Amino acid sequence: MFNAADLNQFIGTTQYYLDGITRKKYTDGVHHVEQNGAGWLISDALIVLAMVEGVRGQPFVHIKATPETETERARVTYDDGNDNVLHKQEYMTSDLPCEVRMYFTSGVLMLASEY
Repeated sequence: MFNAADLNQFIGTTQYYLDGITRKKYTDGVHHVEQNGAGWLISDALIVLAMVEGVRGQPFVHIKATPETETERARVTYDDGNDNVLHKQEYMTSDLPCEVRMYFTSGVLMLASEY
């Protein structure tokens, strides 16, 4: 697992990872989230970015994953960076340990701290 302090240490990337299904790139920080308990979040985000009408093709997307620890649920919101919601997802079960904010721009998914 990871926590907010872990995520804030990522301020750039040393390499890009390529998703085999969507062919979208992502950074070291996103890879850390994927490898430490939230692979479902990264997989779903990449699919939404590639497939969902209204999100696909946007030049900039802000993704915010918010855990509801008392109910073990999570909510993920995709917006255009100006609080115009493009897509929402609700997860009925989740062990997401903290809020995760990501940006997708120039074909790369990154943690907010890596922008």
